[in-house]
Amino acid sequence: MRKKHFAVAVALAGLALSVAACGSDDDDNSSTGDPTTNTPETPATVQVDVGNGNPIELPTGELRVGWFATATNNEHLQAMQRTLEESADEFGWKLRVYDAAFDPAKQLNQIQNAIQGKQIDAAIVMPVDGNLACKPVTEDLPAAGILTLVHLAPICGHEVDDGPNSWEPGLLTFIGSTDNITLNRSWINAAAELNPGPQQVAMVMGPAIGAQAIAINAALDAFNADNPDTEFKVVEQIETYYTTTEALEKTKALLQANKDISLIMSVYSPDVTQGVLQALKEAGKLGQIPVADAGATKFSVEQIKEGNIQFTVEQRPIDLSRLSMQAILDAQQGKTVEKWIDDLPADFPSSDPLIITIDNVDDFTPQI
Repeated sequence: MRKKHFAVAVALAGLALSVAACGSDDDDNSSTGDPTTNTPETPATVQVDVGNGNPIELPTGELRVGWFATATNNEHLQAMQRTLEESADEFGWKLRVYDAAFDPAKQLNQIQNAIQGKQIDAAIVMPVDGNLACKPVTEDLPAAGILTLVHLAPICGHEVDDGPNSWEPGLLTFIGSTDNITLNRSWINAAAELNPGPQQVAMVMGPAIGAQAIAINAALDAFNADNPDTEFKVVEQIETYYTTTEALEKTKALLQANKDISLIMSVYSPDVTQGVLQALKEAGKLGQIPVADAGATKFSVEQIKEGNIQFTVEQRPIDLSRLSMQAILDAQQGKTVEKWIDDLPADFPSSDPLIITIDNVDDFTPQI
């Protein structure tokens, strides 16, 4: 019996030596510099500085990106969504769309659900209400390890600033310029210059709590301060949710109530401007009351050529969306991302935008 036990012990010892010898062979191979056995693994995350002293640990592989949109109910926003989806497919990422339907409480709830459910790695936020969303976007999302940028609509009171001053600590970057004060001052200045003399002006706006409306009113205050004797008077402002139907009905009511309106400024093309032009047509005033447009869409170009729109300024939803996804990719690749990225072309930045009129419309190519 003892001999049998001894034989088993010897056999087990031999097996152990054999296994140890195999392990040492692997170690030897790795020490000779075989690239297939000693290549360092790619880090699971990369640190991204967001200016608050707490870098984000961003995954280096497939990302789950959340787009917190004010809404998706018009052509501009739908073009943005399509572009974000195309970029996500190109980069091998997944995009999740959170449509707030212009409801600030709904958007805040969506942000908290995304945090609690660990649904996303990165967030692109277009705030419904930049003041209400300030802490959730610049503090709560980053604290949850979610890389966050804001685009189009400034946050935390930066609607009244120019683009370079729109960044807030906690954000990767702010991208955009059309909802800042600078571009809107240029838009109002152009309207006043192209329509000299006494003017009773109506503005067809977006939601009053939105960044664009805040920026336009700040720009209007600045214009009036710079031109105390101006005869260019904004006497009416119509609030809409950027839909054609709403713009049509409210502009019709405006034209019936105020017969002295001599200029209409539409903050968004095509949807809002389509409603404005239809209201003018039904009132028999199409082509008689000038329309200043913002958006520079295919519809804008067509209507300038037909004499129904006096001028337009650019909004670039496709570039805005591409730049947003590219900023996240750059951060993931360890590249420096500027705190503000202008979505307008370098030749015509927000401080000196292209004013598109009948004189130069043939040289312009719209994005949507």
